[in-house]
Amino acid sequence: MTSYSESFFEKKRLGALMRQSVVALPGNLLVAVCMVLLLDRNFSSGFLIFWLTAMTLAILVRFLIACKYRFADKTSLNPKPWFIIYEISIFFMGARWGVLGIYVDLHFSLVYLSITLLIIAGLAAASVSTNAVSKPAFFCFAFPMITPIAVFLIGSGDFELIVLGVIVGGF
Repeated sequence: MTSYSESFFEKKRLGALMRQSVVALPGNLLVAVCMVLLLDRNFSSGFLIFWLTAMTLAILVRFLIACKYRFADKTSLNPKPWFIIYEISIFFMGARWGVLGIYVDLHFSLVYLSITLLIIAGLAAASVSTNAVSKPAFFCFAFPMITPIAVFLIGSGDFELIVLGVIVGGF
């Protein structure tokens, strides 16, 4: 029976995260563009343009990280710094989605908020499979995406928003 080191499995997990990153990024960008088009067809909102620009830059950074990993020497590679870089990048992506949820709650109707929360829940569900090889990576994406909007909605004082916040927080 062959015995593998812990480092071998860490490198395999990291490789799986980096390979899926390239596949998941165009979908993330498409959803971000669709959300901005849904909320602001004329591109007149400075916040939404800033948000889309920040999301696009974050996606580009994740793509560059994945490309750098692809061409790195895998034999002498230490996976820990790569995991940290990956987790930081997806933390900020998740946080951007959470901020968008709060912005939509403050500036749009309950219908648009519900659509935004549906998208956020879908992204959280998709991250279960795309980050399945690393629980910290999943939590780095889902926690900053769901927690701010859930807390904000629960603290709103409006019954419908409190119910939405509990549902989102429970998700």
